[in-house]
Amino acid sequence: MKVIFIKDVRGVGKKGELKEVSDGYAANFLIPKNLAKQALVADMHARAQKEKDEAAHKKSLREKAEVTAEALRGKTITFSVRTGEKGELFGSIGIQNIKDKLREEGYVATPLLEKNIKETGKKEVSVDCGEGILSSIFVEIMPE
Repeated sequence: MKVIFIKDVRGVGKKGELKEVSDGYAANFLIPKNLAKQALVADMHARAQKEKDEAAHKKSLREKAEVTAEALRGKTITFSVRTGEKGELFGSIGIQNIKDKLREEGYVATPLLEKNIKETGKKEVSVDCGEGILSSIFVEIMPE
């Protein structure tokens, strides 16, 4: 008998999963304990449609991320900051600063920095555009 699990059943199935189990197990254990319900044709069609919708949504997100990655590739973002006599920054430029600057320009991406930028100059920074798609931008720090 095909059942749709209402709750996780260890070793058998997870919530929302459609699975074939023996008739006796379904009728005597899973269904009476409200762990699963019998999968009707309408349930299977609804599940197939839901999976199709989720796949289309995921594909849409991936396409957006690819477009963003291509638009950002090689882009330079400039910050003007106060510096000391030796060129060191008062403070630093971090992930949130870069993320905010990208958002101002209409991009949704997360910079990947190991540590904050604390000196002037131009540095290449990887950015995650979503769905595991990476691109790279240049961050230029200029003294005021």
